[in-house]
Formats: sequence, structure tokens, C-alpha cells
Amino acid sequence: MNCTKCGGLVSVADRFCGTCGAAIAGNSATAPEMHSHSANWTFTGGERGTISNRQLMESTRARLKDHWGDVVPAWLIYMGITLGVGMIPVLGTIANVVITGPLRLGMATFSIRWNRGLKVDTSEIFGGFDDFGRSFVAYLLMIIYIILWTILLIVPGIIASLSYSQTFFILSENPTMTAGDAIKASRDMMLGHRWKFFCLGWRFFGWIILSICTLGIGFIWLAPYMGLTFTKFYEDVSGKRTSA
Repeated sequence: MNCTKCGGLVSVADRFCGTCGAAIAGNSATAPEMHSHSANWTFTGGERGTISNRQLMESTRARLKDHWGDVVPAWLIYMGITLGVGMIPVLGTIANVVITGPLRLGMATFSIRWNRGLKVDTSEIFGGFDDFGRSFVAYLLMIIYIILWTILLIVPGIIASLSYSQTFFILSENPTMTAGDAIKASRDMMLGHRWKFFCLGWRFFGWIILSICTLGIGFIWLAPYMGLTFTKFYEDVSGKRTSA
């Protein structure tokens, strides 16, 4: 079914439209809110993080059925650019630090829009370069923080990586938020949900091994499957759920 206000795709279980926030007739009267006050984010509008990882994966597979052509080109371009640039000695590493933030922001926007049933274009993955400052600073800060935590011990580094994992989704939906505040908001959002996200990633371990065994060909389908499942995780943990 579609939202009567913006036309975005919603399910019968949704209380709010994930695109415009409008209440779905018969389901709710108050739209969800996410307030940012520097490092503190207050989430309202329903339970968060209640969909199981298995359901997130199943929902993504169902959404991808007959729609692989919408998303595979975007991930091929993203992987091609990052891997290709990374193969350049020394300068490739520097270049990847510069371009990865904008590309990840573009991919986050692309994924959120596709997940909500909106028409997407592959060129949207380059949209992050229009917001280069925030996306670059966000990625640079994430690298610095994760490295600093990893210097202490491996486990704190992993925890930091999980904590900051939602940063680019948050930046995408909050164009006036600073990079630093987006990282802090991600950290707040992931409190109580880091283990679930870690387990979600491990669910793809077998698929990753299989894709490696196919000389990387399997990643053509695995990369968008993983990326869009992580997008559904974000929508669930942020309270902007569009479907189960």
C-alpha cells in the first residue's frame, strides 16, 4: 500500500510513513520524532530494534526479488571505485580516505530511498559529493576514533566500529547536523543494539566465504543484500520502520 500524503511505500503494519512521517490512517495519530541535541538523541514514536535479524534478512530478500536490477549497478560502481582506487600504491589509500565518506553518504541515501519504495537512480550514489565537507569529516573522525580505540585493545575498536555504524544514515536524513553530532547520535542510537548488529553481520559470514570461493562474483549480489539489510536494521533501530 502507499502513503496517502506522499505516495511512499508502506506496509499494513506501519503506523507512520517512513518517507514523510505522516500517520497511516487507522494505525496512529502521532508521527514519530527524532530530536537531536548535540550528543543526545531522544527517540520517540514506538519501540526500536524489535525486528529479529532473521526477519530483517528475509524482508530484504523479499524486497529484492525481481528488483536486483535496481540496486546491483549502484553497488558494482561503488565497489569498483573503492577497490580500484585502493589498488593504487600509497596515493590510493589517501584517495580512498577522501572519497569513501561522500560515497558512503550517497549509498546511504540511495539505500534508504530504495528501501522505502521510492524511485532511485544509480547516479544518487555520487550525491554525497554535494555534501563533501560533512561526509569527509565524518569518515575521517570515524577512522581516527576507531584507530584510537583499537590501540587500547581490539575489542574496544570493534565496539567503536559498531557504535558509529549508523553515522551516514543519520547524516543522510539530517542535512543540517554536523559530522561530529551524527557520530554521537549513532553512538546513542546503538546503545543496547550493538550486539544485535554484530550478530547480523556474522549471519553473512557463510555467504562471504561462498562469494570468495566464486572468485568474487558472488559479491555482485551479496553486497546489495548486505547493504540493504543493514539499511533495514537502521530503520528498525531508529524507529523509522517501513516494513517488517
